[in-house]
Amino acid sequence: MNDEEKKSFDFLSETTKQLLTLSTGIITFTVTFTKDIIGSVTVFNFLLLKIAWLSYLLSIVAGILTLLSLTATLSKAGNIKNTTTPKKYSIYDSNIRIFSYVQVLSFILATGLTIGFGWMSIDKPAKPINQNQSLPNISPIKPTTPTKTSSP
Repeated sequence: MNDEEKKSFDFLSETTKQLLTLSTGIITFTVTFTKDIIGSVTVFNFLLLKIAWLSYLLSIVAGILTLLSLTATLSKAGNIKNTTTPKKYSIYDSNIRIFSYVQVLSFILATGLTIGFGWMSIDKPAKPINQNQSLPNISPIKPTTPTKTSSP
């Protein structure tokens, strides 16, 4: 295996770890603060959040399987050094590619659902002002002039 192939495995491994970290962090954050916001959301909004959590969970599982597939492929590549025509191993092999795609796509879906949940939870229309309702009378503050004091 040449240096470029090794680097591609390293980069995929690091990307997978980053998505694993983000997924677990976002789940932890949203679960921690759910009890603070759950009273003010609709059933549909909470359903979005639950689907997002499941998508993040799928991303985590797919990420772990990606790392295991990378390890297995690198192990196979290390064991065939003595053959006359060694097989080329790549991060695009199906055992790696499928899990990696599932991880990335489920992460993107979960992030979109989480953003949608947040958007719909805080996006409440402003209360329209009634035509007959008068605005409060606010008078401007008049500047005061300093008074002269007598000096002793």
